[in-house]
Amino acid sequence: LHYLLRQLPDDRVLFLGTYREVELDRAHPLSKSLVDWDREHLATRIRLDRLNADDTQKMIRTLLGQTKISGDLVERVRQETEGNPFFVEEILKALIAEGGLVRERSSWTGRKTSHEFVLPQSVKAAVGSRLEHVSDVCSDVLRTAAVLGKIFDFGELEAIARQDEDAILDALDEAVRAHLIVAGTRDSFRFTHDKIREVLYEELNPIRRRRMHARIARGLQALQGGGRTVPVEDLAHHYVESGDYENGLTYADRAAAAASSLFAHDEALEMLDRAYECADALEKPLECLRIEEKRGDVAFAMGNITVAAERFEQMIEQTQDDGQRNRVRAKCAEAYCISGDPRGIEHA
Repeated sequence: LHYLLRQLPDDRVLFLGTYREVELDRAHPLSKSLVDWDREHLATRIRLDRLNADDTQKMIRTLLGQTKISGDLVERVRQETEGNPFFVEEILKALIAEGGLVRERSSWTGRKTSHEFVLPQSVKAAVGSRLEHVSDVCSDVLRTAAVLGKIFDFGELEAIARQDEDAILDALDEAVRAHLIVAGTRDSFRFTHDKIREVLYEELNPIRRRRMHARIARGLQALQGGGRTVPVEDLAHHYVESGDYENGLTYADRAAAAASSLFAHDEALEMLDRAYECADALEKPLECLRIEEKRGDVAFAMGNITVAAERFEQMIEQTQDDGQRNRVRAKCAEAYCISGDPRGIEHA
């Protein structure tokens, strides 16, 4: 290629080549060639970034062969793939294969919600091939980091990892060079793509996964006891995933209250869902009712009046406590009256 570029400078010939930066180290022959071509003005490098929302929509339209695509589908695919074109194509193939996308009247229609996306084998294989190029120690450290989340803190990783500080730092340096993670602010790191974290997480067997979540939760509590600020939602997540539903319920409740106080209603609902999951697993019906009422309160605060009224209606039917029933009736009456529903009068 170097010979051709030098011998054909005035001919109307275009050479177009692609390469992956993650597979190009200083010892690779192409690295020296790129320096020479830049110096001799024989080549122009164009960086291909991830697709934005508009580009993702164009790609989906092209792949599916139709001009109109649901905005919800585009957003779900974009969030799931983070704009990686290969992942976009493979996720769409998987959706079609599993019935998440069905063809109706010569157009494709989405059938599933975002949490039902399944990681295609082709994506696992692509990520796995990159992980094969790092050492066993690096892979082990990355699996531990994957349990912490897409963004993880070095102090938290050190508190739960089995390796010493130098081994962890060496592993992180190796992962950065392999473009698997990037350094963030202060002592934090993040995976370059969440699919890398998902593959690492799935490699852990369920028992080890639960034990690691439990170890992380205890480690975070120890950091908290030492005066460090630890997000309460992180404690809730790791306790729930570890199977410790008592602590999971406690911290999910606190996280929901904290989110509500900041008007972060989506986060509050997410934490209330985790709290309900714990209360249900612990067979605590009264706690389930209490959480259901809070769900209604958050829905009301978000302006989802109909959803709030439905939740309150369910509570009225389920609760045996007269005081609680009347309190919820008052909330239900307010919700229905705001929406102009005559049922509000009955409840009032």
